Amino acid sequence: MGEHWAYRARPKELGGPVRRVEVVRVGGRGRADWLHVRFLDGDDAGLQEWVDATSLVARWEDVEAFCADDASELALAEASRHVRGSADFEAARLVLGFVRPKSRLRLRRSVADAGILEMGSMDGSAALVGMDPAELRGDPMVFENRYGRCLAGWPVTERIARLVAGRLAEDILPEVDRRQQAIDQERTLPVLLQPPGRPQAGRGSGRPADRP
Repeated sequence: MGEHWAYRARPKELGGPVRRVEVVRVGGRGRADWLHVRFLDGDDAGLQEWVDATSLVARWEDVEAFCADDASELALAEASRHVRGSADFEAARLVLGFVRPKSRLRLRRSVADAGILEMGSMDGSAALVGMDPAELRGDPMVFENRYGRCLAGWPVTERIARLVAGRLAEDILPEVDRRQQAIDQERTLPVLLQPPGRPQAGRGSGRPADRP
């Protein structure tokens, strides 16, 4: 207790404001994951309230480094999230899902940061996908934070997905064929389930109706 932390009301909001707080109490009855804090600056200075522990995003002495990392990650998100839901994005999801071990690469899919690829350590991940670590470090769409975790924006994510597709084509192509067959089956099934002699939707008998 007595520690000073950077507080963010929505901890996952990249670029969101942070405020300095002091921890007054840790937990309590029914509040195991909550902290009682005192705000130390701004209009609410002196105010105390319970907050979720996840909203304390960095120790106050590390706040400058945290904000620098946060700003770099936000820049990647702004350059990447437009691809969410696109054919290229879905293709990259499929391809990157074949990389093993799975924990080494993770493609973000949320509205806020879709298209960013979490790569763990720079050197290990570069070797995994067949790229030069120096090439990755020199790319403006690649960011290595203060903990050594590497993040890549969509232009690099797409390039990595193409490399992986080439290297793992023998594993990926059968899965692509299987999914295409499933799509074709879904399209055909409604027609097969129609009663015999019933015209397909949107089609007539090809003969004009008799007039009285």
